[in-house]
Amino acid sequence: MSPALADAHHAALPLDLGSARELLERSGGGVQTLHASPGLEVRLEVLDAPGPGELRVEPGDTLYAVLAGNGLLGVALGDPLSLTSGEAALVPAGTRHVLFGNPRLSVLVVTAPVWSAPVAPLALCRRH
Repeated sequence: MSPALADAHHAALPLDLGSARELLERSGGGVQTLHASPGLEVRLEVLDAPGPGELRVEPGDTLYAVLAGNGLLGVALGDPLSLTSGEAALVPAGTRHVLFGNPRLSVLVVTAPVWSAPVAPLALCRRH
């Protein structure tokens, strides 16, 4: 376990959203991972141009929280959802979706990795 993660058990772990967003906006957009652990991933994404976005299918539920700007979230089985500053949307695991800025969107993306139990220990427990 990293020292920063070990310390997080005793104190909050700050995430510098402002600096990360400023850097991504100056560079014309992109993605920066702010935190990654076995239980949680937090990314900041800045989408800087209208047009087709990238098709996404996340293995776990995904929260999109808009920090600044406007965007559109299209989902496989529903109407597109307009998002603006202060709004958020939750996309269920395995749902095909696309997100893009109109013209710029800064969004905090939070996902929880899908946990799968190993099969071998269960099989060993059943042996007599």
